[in-house]
Amino acid sequence: MSAERVVVAYAGVHQAYQHALAAYEIGELARFYCALYQDPSKAGARHARYVGAGLMDGRRAEGLDLGRVVEVPWPLLAKVAGDRLYPRGAGDWLAANKAFDFWVSRRLAADPPELFIGTASSDLHSLQVLKRRGSYLMHDCPGLHPTLEHQLLTEAAELAGVRAT
Repeated sequence: MSAERVVVAYAGVHQAYQHALAAYEIGELARFYCALYQDPSKAGARHARYVGAGLMDGRRAEGLDLGRVVEVPWPLLAKVAGDRLYPRGAGDWLAANKAFDFWVSRRLAADPPELFIGTASSDLHSLQVLKRRGSYLMHDCPGLHPTLEHQLLTEAAELAGVRAT
């Protein structure tokens, strides 16, 4: 087991960055796996123009030790490239998140933490591997992004023939 007890992993944003910061602040964070991290010393800075500002929003937790941040950018970069070639698939992140999780799960199998905090759509393989290793598991499942949620509600209202408010 790691000297520190907690590993956090998520390919997206949501509150995973805050989970990692909280674990770091109490001295328990071993690693934080993310797709990109917004800091000049990280890959996020090199790829920010390529992926666009929208995908970089929220990819930072002020005060987090950057030595514990492990970026896994290739699934996100491949997704962005694919979306440019085939825009119809732009909203489908499952394959990229699965690739991220598969890569992370292989690293965690070699050095399992006491507690793993994973996030919806990016943690199935990690949860399976770490369950076998005896780690405590936390599956975080944040809500939809407010913009996406509003879009879905508006579309549903139009289909139902009711006014969206």
